[in-house]
Amino acid sequence: MSRKILLAVVFCATGLLSVGPSLCQAGKPSTAVRKIERVLDSEVRGFDFPVPTPLSDVVLAIRKNHGIEVKIDNRALEDVAMTSDVECVVQLQGITLRSALQLVLSDLDLTYLVHDEVLLITTPERATMYMTTKVYPFADLMPHPATRTQEPLDDMQSHVLEAFGILGPPWVEMPRGGGAVLQLGAPGGEVLVVRQTYHMHRDIAALLKDVRKTIKSQHRRRQAAGSSDARPDRPKHRRDRARAGKDEPPMDEPPMDEKEPDEPLNDDPFAR
Repeated sequence: MSRKILLAVVFCATGLLSVGPSLCQAGKPSTAVRKIERVLDSEVRGFDFPVPTPLSDVVLAIRKNHGIEVKIDNRALEDVAMTSDVECVVQLQGITLRSALQLVLSDLDLTYLVHDEVLLITTPERATMYMTTKVYPFADLMPHPATRTQEPLDDMQSHVLEAFGILGPPWVEMPRGGGAVLQLGAPGGEVLVVRQTYHMHRDIAALLKDVRKTIKSQHRRRQAAGSSDARPDRPKHRRDRARAGKDEPPMDEPPMDEKEPDEPLNDDPFAR
C-alpha cells in the first residue's frame, strides 16, 4: 500500500476525516456551526455600550440579540490574569458581528473562534491549541497532469504551492500559526489536508477563492483575446462595409477566346 493511501486510511480510521462517496472528506459543519458562521457575517445588533461594560454583559447581549451560544474561556483568561469582568467601551453599527468582535476583543488582547458548536472567546495563545483538520480540493490549481513534468509552474500556481508548503515532504509545517499541510491524491485529483487554527482555515479558504477567481478571470481574458485575433479585420459600420464592397475590384475573367467550350448536356455519340 502506498504511503499516500496509507495516510488517508489512517485519517479516516482515527476520525480526523469522515469517509465520503469517493474519498476521505472533512465532515460537514453541524447546523449550530453553520448558524454561528451565518450570524457572524450578519449586521451587528445592539452593540451599544457607551460606558464601561463587563465583557460578560457584552456576551449576554450577543446571545440575546443574535440567538447564538457564546462562551468565555475563563481558564484561558485566568492564565493571563484576566476575568470575564474586564470592561470595554464600544458603540458599533452598520458592520458585521464578526468585525465588531474583532474590534472589541483586539483591544482586550483576546480573540474568538467557533469550537464545539459555540462561539468561544479566549486568548490568542489558547486559540492556537484549538486546531481542526480540513480537506480542500486542489486539483484545479495544479498543472495539467500531461504537462506537469514538462512545463514550469506559472507564478500564480507557484505562489499558492509555496504558501501551503506542499513542495516539500508530507505534513510540512506551515510558516505561521503552527499546523501542517499534506498533499494527497493522484495527479488530477489532488486535495490538501490542512491542520490549522480557526482563523487560518478562514484565511486559506479566502486565498483559494481569490486564486480561483483570478485564474478564471485570466482564462476569460485569454479566450476573448484569442477569439478577437481569429476574426478577420472588417469595417465596423454598415456604411463603411458597403463602401468597401464597392471599392473592391471585380474578379478578372478570362478572355472570350480562352473560355472553354460549353459541354453538351447529353453526349450523343451518334450526333453529327
